[in-house]
Amino acid sequence: MKRAIALLIIISAAVAPAFAQTAEDIIRRVEANEVHQTAHAVGSMVIHDRFGDRTTRFESWAEGEDKALIEFTSAAEAGQKILRTDDQIYLYYPDAAELIRLKGSALRDSVMGSDMSYEDMTGGKGLLSDYEVTLAGMEDVDGNSCYRIDMEAKSRDVPYASQTLWIDAQRYFTRQAHMYARSGIC
Repeated sequence: MKRAIALLIIISAAVAPAFAQTAEDIIRRVEANEVHQTAHAVGSMVIHDRFGDRTTRFESWAEGEDKALIEFTSAAEAGQKILRTDDQIYLYYPDAAELIRLKGSALRDSVMGSDMSYEDMTGGKGLLSDYEVTLAGMEDVDGNSCYRIDMEAKSRDVPYASQTLWIDAQRYFTRQAHMYARSGIC
């Protein structure tokens, strides 16, 4: 009996590393989870600038990879919408007479004064093609166990020089994200 238990312990120790997750594995699972037939989310974006912090709230809906609608619900932006179909971005302002289609350099403009651009919303190749990723450990976010993933850009062609993501360890979605400019400012 002792030999069987010892053998089981040895086999378990040899097999355990095969089941260990890498940062790349975690990012692949998150990206696979991001595409749904349909999705609905409510969230907020905290914008840090020289005037202080401000929070913008939004509600979003998506269908597959290519269609998304974001409606801003904060008092200052209430009713403003961003529509993405395939690689096209449209803006709607309640006071405007028509939709605004963004093209060319306008895609690099800031969304609601944040560091995120409209171009960031058009999709892309995936994080692993743009960033070196490192599993920095486990941390709690709002009482949920998360993987902390640190990411460094492979080139200067990406919007953020580095990012830190907190990925829910049970459901593999991003609970929190910090995106840093080249200056190191979040």
